[in-house]
Amino acid sequence: MPGGKRGANAMKKIINVFDKIEEWILVVLMAGVSIVVFIQIASRTAGNSLSWSEELARYLTIWVTFIGASYGFRFGTHIGVDAFKQWLPFRAERVVDLVSNLIVAFLCVLMMKFSIDIIVKVHLKFHQVSPAMRMPIWIAYLALPVGYLFMFIRNVMLSVQCVKDVIHGKAKAEPAENAGEAALPEETEKEAD
Repeated sequence: MPGGKRGANAMKKIINVFDKIEEWILVVLMAGVSIVVFIQIASRTAGNSLSWSEELARYLTIWVTFIGASYGFRFGTHIGVDAFKQWLPFRAERVVDLVSNLIVAFLCVLMMKFSIDIIVKVHLKFHQVSPAMRMPIWIAYLALPVGYLFMFIRNVMLSVQCVKDVIHGKAKAEPAENAGEAALPEETEKEAD
């Protein structure tokens, strides 16, 4: 097996593992939100409100939001202005995408750093806990650096695909089902004009 093909297969396996981890985290978190909210509704109906359930549902939703943002990059569902790019040749369009992805990746690194600073301050200085559950609040805040890490990884994957497209001048198959899988040579099908 040629070295390039072996490397592409290894990269595809890594991306698939990352995709599955991301999906399972979201499934577990969404199931958790649903179960907690259902229990809260049932307990209110029975006349006994649970003080911790609303807080737990809120923190789980925060985790879903930040991990889900990475999932959105995977499928290209984030809002973007692409009217300008539509007038560009394929390679120029991919260069604009590359610059955009690198800017987002850089911002994710900055936000990871700032969110870690906040977590350290909240935990080490104040030992803050949540009001109802008395859980260390850093656990809820940890959603930020983890989510930004996932978004950073996704943007690196998208950037790799952009570089490959610029070098090889090939357009990826439409529609792009998966940004992680799109970063592999097998996904590039048609030659750009």
